[in-house]
Amino acid sequence: MMNAWLESGSGGWNHPEKWLQEVLALPSLPVRHVVKARRQAEAWLKQGIWAASCYDNCQDSQKIGESPQLVFGIGELSSEPPWIGVFNSRKHKTLLPHEDWLVALRAFLAHITSTGAGIASSVGTMTYDLASVHARREGSLLLTVLPFPMEYHFRAKGSPLLVDPRNSRLILSCTTKAMHGTKPWSMYHRDRLLAAVSDVHLVLAVRPGGNMLRALWRQQAVMPRQQWIFHGRKTCRENQGNALLLSSFPGWARSFSIAAPATHSTPYREAVSEIHPIEWSQYLYHYTRPCPGPWPGESYEEYLLSLLRGDPESGHTAFDTLMRILGDGKIRGSKKLVRGDQAVVSLTSRSPLQLSAIRKWNPALIRWTVEPYGIAITKRALRIRGAKPAVYGDNTVYSKLKASDHFRFQLHKPPRCSWKHEKEWRFPGDISLGDIPVGDVLVFVSNSSEFEEIQGVSRRTYPVVALQHLSATPPKI
Repeated sequence: MMNAWLESGSGGWNHPEKWLQEVLALPSLPVRHVVKARRQAEAWLKQGIWAASCYDNCQDSQKIGESPQLVFGIGELSSEPPWIGVFNSRKHKTLLPHEDWLVALRAFLAHITSTGAGIASSVGTMTYDLASVHARREGSLLLTVLPFPMEYHFRAKGSPLLVDPRNSRLILSCTTKAMHGTKPWSMYHRDRLLAAVSDVHLVLAVRPGGNMLRALWRQQAVMPRQQWIFHGRKTCRENQGNALLLSSFPGWARSFSIAAPATHSTPYREAVSEIHPIEWSQYLYHYTRPCPGPWPGESYEEYLLSLLRGDPESGHTAFDTLMRILGDGKIRGSKKLVRGDQAVVSLTSRSPLQLSAIRKWNPALIRWTVEPYGIAITKRALRIRGAKPAVYGDNTVYSKLKASDHFRFQLHKPPRCSWKHEKEWRFPGDISLGDIPVGDVLVFVSNSSEFEEIQGVSRRTYPVVALQHLSATPPKI
């Protein structure tokens, strides 16, 4: 109805309720509704929010819901500077700094900044947040299309998941609290609006059959934009949509690629000969895990900036976690998955030779339960400092434990909840490696190249084992 009022040219009416009463053929309008609407309009005007008609004449072959008829905004939409929109299908949470689409994004963002063009982006996905953080860091002009109602942007500042959109020159949304659809509907029409307001599209890696491709396709069918489409080093399902855009709109699409990153080989040094044989039964093992997203204590923005810089350890893999531990000289305790308030370091008596017995794929966490990276510390050194084996049982067992032993408890209700095979030990608090004799510590990695990388990370020199050279072959990663 609001769209019809705008299209009728009645925007200058002093009494829009009279127009509404006439269109609806009602003898009168409920007073409370009119008062509420006026208050909402006055509040929006104070916040600088405006509304405009939104036209979309290209019909979907697969409808995702009724298209929005209005767009709401804060700021002024102008043709200067040209706006370059960044488009990339949603990616896995674990992002490596050398992934080719990310290398391409870094290069293109630097080019955008050098030309003075503006960046058109959104919030809530890794690619959109990377583009937005870059614009804020470089002082580039930023246009932000919100995937949520316009009113909510005033609350986004404190969210760890969203880059604050209030740094934008222009903010747009096609939804309000009173008129919004499902999450897929909101995401699709966010991408559709972004494609419409962008003068140039940067397409990184778009999946076929997805909503991102549909949004770009519809824009090109109605009012095409110049598109720069990235040609990755290999073709896979993640980027097959790129080829479809290139072949379907050849007059508007240009392909670009990037050079493969240089690799520097290091001379191989035998990783295990000087410490064989290893008495594996004397050790307890802390296996490191990947950390998707920011490190503990790192802000989301700091994490994004590390990816934009291409920091080698910004992928936060299990190997990166090991490097961080050695650099800090500390294994930090965690309260996750532990009953009570005591942070603990989780260890196991299972050596890397027994990795296959405890290494399982966890679909909920989208990672392996154990990876072939970590630190071994002698059981003797840990026991005298407070490490104890986990206590497996039900809630009755927990109630019988002394308060000082609560940190040891692990729920055990087979077959649904069974963890005894992990042979877990727990250490209360953090483990300071500097307090443990060097001879009681052993570092293990998957292969020889990682053995080379890890040299010199720690202030103390620990023996390092590359598991690929052990007599028992570790499972493939």
